[in-house]
Amino acid sequence: MISPTTTSPLSAPDWQHLQPLLDRLTPQQLNWLSAWCRERAAAAPSAAEREPVDILLIAASQTGNARRVAESLRDQLFSAQRAVRLVNAGDLSLTEFPESPLVVLICATTGDGDAPEEALPLFHFLHSVQAPSLTEIRYAVLALGNRAYPQFCQAGKNFDNRLHALGAQRILARAEADSDYCCGQVF
Repeated sequence: MISPTTTSPLSAPDWQHLQPLLDRLTPQQLNWLSAWCRERAAAAPSAAEREPVDILLIAASQTGNARRVAESLRDQLFSAQRAVRLVNAGDLSLTEFPESPLVVLICATTGDGDAPEEALPLFHFLHSVQAPSLTEIRYAVLALGNRAYPQFCQAGKNFDNRLHALGAQRILARAEADSDYCCGQVF
């Protein structure tokens, strides 16, 4: 039998923790464990699926304007050969937030300074006791609104302030744009 310590991808401390348990298992238990490990390894995401993205781009849109801006930015980032993942705020997995060390949020403002409906789960999560520390995260916010309303870009302002309060590092000052701006002028 080949010595497991010379061929194992486990570190020596991990092997030292595992060895006493393996020594106590019956052949039936070892066979079951072996099959379970094979199934688990087959179900694990491939390296390509686990490949991290450089930038998590979140679109928080009510009418689609923020989504269109996010798509334009995504295309520009792809052209610059950056790994970027665009996700609607409502489709964001809060258990995995943030999945990238760089987050860009493009957020519309609705009603009386409110976040778009699809962004409310993220907004509430970030303002809850479950909100993670974001000290390892860098971020930028583009707030969209309409200057005709007194709460111009308030939803983006609220997200920006909360991300900062959770320890995330701003890489750019928050940008604010009126809903009738031109994409080329913002980026």
